[in-house]
Amino acid sequence: MRWTWRLRRIGEGTEVEQEWRLLRADPVLGDTLAELTALRDYMISSVETTLVALAGWISERGRRPARSDTAARAARTG
Repeated sequence: MRWTWRLRRIGEGTEVEQEWRLLRADPVLGDTLAELTALRDYMISSVETTLVALAGWISERGRRPARSDTAARAARTG
């Protein structure tokens, strides 16, 4: 599998796009189209859980100041 995540700031939120590509069929993943489709559907359903956990992790650590915020603060306290 090759996973790609794209994060894009939109207003006060973030748009998350996930793409995955099956590089080769591994017998452990399934041999038939039905098995691979079931795996795909499972992976799709797990995305929401992953993103909710990621959002919680980020929110627990608070907003990290943007580079410009840090530079402005340093100039004021300088």
